[in-house]
Parts: sequence; C-alpha cells; structure tokens
Amino acid sequence: VRYFVGDQLVLRSTRPIEAGEEVSDAYFFPLVPEHLRAKACEPFGFSCMCARCRVERSLPKRLKVWVELTWGNAVRILGEMAMVRAAAKGDPAALPSSERAHAGVDQLEGLLDGTEQRLRDLGLPEDDLALCLAS
Repeated sequence: VRYFVGDQLVLRSTRPIEAGEEVSDAYFFPLVPEHLRAKACEPFGFSCMCARCRVERSLPKRLKVWVELTWGNAVRILGEMAMVRAAAKGDPAALPSSERAHAGVDQLEGLLDGTEQRLRDLGLPEDDLALCLAS
C-alpha cells in the first residue's frame, strides 16, 4: 500500500517481509509496456533492472505485439472512464451509477485476466508471471 503523509512517501506491506527480501514499488499501471516505462524513466537517468523489466524484455516478439494492442485498449478504456468522471464532476451521484464506468472497470479486469492467460499459455514460470502482473 502506498500513500503520502505530507511530503513523505509511506510504503506499507500487505504481507510479512523476510529479512533481506527485496522490496519494490511499481511506478506504472501494470499494462504499460516495458519500453514505454523505460522511456518515461530516461529523463531521470534511471534504467530499471528489476526482475519484472528483465522478464518483459525477454518475452517473445509476438507477445510484445499483443502487449502493445492490450495497452492501446487500456488507454481507450481509461479515456472513456475519465470522460465519465469529468461529466459527473458536478454531480457526484452520477459517477457510481454510471454503467460506462462500471463497464470500463470490467474491461480493464478482462485485459489483466487476458494478459495473465497469455503469459500462462507461453509457459512463463510462476515467479516471472507474478512479476509481469505486479503493480
């Protein structure tokens, strides 16, 4: 769990952490392709070498193409949800009841489930699978 107290970032584990175990924090939405995450880090002189990024760099090209299409769909869905939110700004009661917002959440869950299944179909080891789906 990530939150701020003033200007301090607080990370709180949702499970016990063993001494010496690596702790990491995802900066990006889980469907953002690795190459876009890497590009966003460049201005900060940061090149991520986490296990997730290393695994995603090694994925077959056909899966990378599928990841790009999935990301395009996620961007479209998030855009639609943002429009619903903007339209409901003057009427907070409109957002929770919006069928489009609920449909968008369902579609994003479907994209994540599809990503998981695609990675499983490729025979990605469970540890690598968990890294690719981490957020």
